[in-house]
Amino acid sequence: MCRQSTPETFCLTIEAGQTQDKPDEGLVAAAKTGNFGVVRLSFKCSYHKIKKLILIWIQKICILIDQKRKDVRFYNYSLDFENKTECYIEHFIRDLNKCRNNPAGFAQIIEDHMQYIEQSQDSNDPNPYYYVRLNMPKVALNRGPEAFKETADRLRNTTRMGKVELKHDLEIPISECHDQWGNKDYIQDQLHHFKDLNKKTRNYKHFNFFFDLGSPYAEASLVLQLVDDSPFKGSRSRTLLNPSFNYVGISSQRLKNKHCGYYLFANK
Repeated sequence: MCRQSTPETFCLTIEAGQTQDKPDEGLVAAAKTGNFGVVRLSFKCSYHKIKKLILIWIQKICILIDQKRKDVRFYNYSLDFENKTECYIEHFIRDLNKCRNNPAGFAQIIEDHMQYIEQSQDSNDPNPYYYVRLNMPKVALNRGPEAFKETADRLRNTTRMGKVELKHDLEIPISECHDQWGNKDYIQDQLHHFKDLNKKTRNYKHFNFFFDLGSPYAEASLVLQLVDDSPFKGSRSRTLLNPSFNYVGISSQRLKNKHCGYYLFANK
């Protein structure tokens, strides 16, 4: 049976404006009518459903702008949450920017997490090591302590880089069915919808997406992605520490002690 996420309340703001004006000058348009003004709508439904509704609505708005108002372009949209369920995302961004701003300092945090590495006692286990903590699934590791130490050493020799900014229009919706969280067809379909939207909005140029099934603790999640002692072979770590990416959208879902995160990095 599909376990669904808890309904939440959202406030959506649509931003648009005349092309010769800057979006921060307060020109927020109701594109359906072509009139300028603030558009704020409140919803109460699951996170997945609201994201699907927004993507469909924004696509329609962009088409209407192209057809009826050549002097208006869509800028962005934002979602504000009326509860604190986005705690994981806030903490993940905070810790990621801490690492990017001071990689050498974050190296000690990587080494501190080595205390959670356990060696498998099963001689037939294909995974020699596991990252083990309470209230989260065990995470299989290939090289264990060696990979953590290498990551810490690499961070000590990494140049500081700029922060990443959280962008809600880069969020890729996660399926409400937890058994679909890692489904490649579902993910590719959502990325395809995003790329179609970006062709209209022209907000971003380059992208890199990855997902993570693991720790609901933001710091542990980030550490494991930076170490990337997994079949991803370092691709997630390279994205997280890529100085050319300065924007990211993060979607987060949790079912009991299991957590899913979708991460889309981009630049303009």
